[in-house]
Amino acid sequence: MAPQSNYFELFGLPESFDIDPVALASAYQTLQTEFHPDRYASADAATRRASVEQAALINAAYQTLKDPLRRGFYLLELAGHPVTAEHHTIKDGAFLMKQMEYRERLDEVEESDDPLAAVDRLRDDLAVEESALTEAFKSAWAQRDFESALDHLTKWQFFGRIKSQLEETEAALEDRLL
Repeated sequence: MAPQSNYFELFGLPESFDIDPVALASAYQTLQTEFHPDRYASADAATRRASVEQAALINAAYQTLKDPLRRGFYLLELAGHPVTAEHHTIKDGAFLMKQMEYRERLDEVEESDDPLAAVDRLRDDLAVEESALTEAFKSAWAQRDFESALDHLTKWQFFGRIKSQLEETEAALEDRLL
């Protein structure tokens, strides 16, 4: 296989935030079948190694493109703005207050009169936040406003972490209460 310059080209997809998940999955399956190391088990060592490397690249590309947040960061990297969220500071005071509010709500879930209902409410609110940030990112990306796009991705990443923590809390509550 000829070297691809980016993950979108590898899968034959347009370089865009909005991608067809069915086309992505189909291309992934095709590439995995073509480059699976088992197909090259009887080949020489260099060919086997190349197959393993290509399969690893295909897996990494798929994991990046199937996750909207990771795809957004990857698009910024392709555009020459490879700053990761961990190295980006949000200077938005209102957002910092919102962060504190969501952390407090997460901490208070277990003490709630109906903890599972509190989990549902928080999950719904997080979905609204993530949806708004997705649209804000897409708008900033379309305008080539990379700094704003990065801000939106960084905020989105925060809500993703809260959502993961909420899922852990929910699992613990279900084990305890059900």
